Amino acid sequence: MATLSNEPVNGFTRNPGEDFRTYIDRTDTLLKELLDRAASLPDGSYEGTILSFPFADGKALYLVQKTHPLTLQHIPAGDAWQIPAAHVRGLDMSDVQEHARRNKALKALFSRNS
Repeated sequence: MATLSNEPVNGFTRNPGEDFRTYIDRTDTLLKELLDRAASLPDGSYEGTILSFPFADGKALYLVQKTHPLTLQHIPAGDAWQIPAAHVRGLDMSDVQEHARRNKALKALFSRNS
């Protein structure tokens, strides 16, 4: 059973005086760094894995902050959508492992075709 961290991932708040385009570019870079770090995790390592839950035209993103106890940290990118708390509580390590496996398989698939 997962818990949600009290604090979201740092850096996704719009800075005072920051124009929207600069904010989007900066947070896109932050998200890419998190995704690259997650993609480079060795097999069997899950802290740093990114979980993505698509919804309508967006998605909710979470970072696996800890595995014992399973703690997720919201990544407030884009429209900062979040999944319901009951959904978070229902997640377990098998869900994290499946997300990680699927993420690596997709990255490998698209890396070969580039």
